Amino acid sequence: MCDPNFCVYKLGLYKNFNMRCEVVPSEFCNLVPFSSSSYSSYYPQNCENTFGVISKNGLWLYLVHGTVIDIYCTESGKWCGGYCFQQSLNNPSAKITAAVEFNSSHISFPALLLVVNQDDESLVCLFDVNSCKVERAVLIPDRVTSIDVVSKNGGVCIETHNLSRRLRFMFGIVAQHVLLHLNVESSSGGSFEFKSPSSVLGQFPNGRVRVTAVKYIPSLTTLAVGFNFGGIQLWELHHLTLQFTIANDHEEAIVNFAFQEPENDPEFLLFMGF
Repeated sequence: MCDPNFCVYKLGLYKNFNMRCEVVPSEFCNLVPFSSSSYSSYYPQNCENTFGVISKNGLWLYLVHGTVIDIYCTESGKWCGGYCFQQSLNNPSAKITAAVEFNSSHISFPALLLVVNQDDESLVCLFDVNSCKVERAVLIPDRVTSIDVVSKNGGVCIETHNLSRRLRFMFGIVAQHVLLHLNVESSSGGSFEFKSPSSVLGQFPNGRVRVTAVKYIPSLTTLAVGFNFGGIQLWELHHLTLQFTIANDHEEAIVNFAFQEPENDPEFLLFMGF
């Protein structure tokens, strides 16, 4: 986004700030040029669907151009591999809309979860970063726009003990379903109702509403959801209830969340930026 404004949410309050440099950097690293990709001929003509994900260890950049995902070494800029879904799906309208790291004790390779939209359905793919192959794929009969990981292990374990039983049991032989609709009551009669826990704040045609960002916050057992019209909802996943809503006036899409839990804050405050 070109707009330099961002928001910080603190205990139900949010403010607008202009970004400014508070600390002078001690040094600058050299610009690392990236080598060309073997799939560059499949890049879209415009850059509307271009985004990247940095691995948690900082060593890898996963760069998405439309239907192509490329893997680069952040230190050398070397292209290490990639995958083109247009080739495998034979569908020029397919595009990658979301990507997130997924490392689990149940798989033996570093992986990404990729969302690939094609026409009116989506593929959620488990992508092996080492071999650059799709190991598994789940077909969703709808458009998926954002994705995040709630649990890397699943089942009943320490990581999931605060989650609702309905979520914990979406795993293994006890699984009763593969999808849980949190806000099914928000859509009816072709319109979407943007709600707070106590009232309806706005109403939009279904076709004009998209979820543009999601982030799971484990320490709060909460899912943050951002919409293309600037609204934000916080869903508590222990009781599966809407906890808090922010209605913004700027009507710009929420594209990402950042969560901070300061270690030495005397006020015991949590911060969420978007």
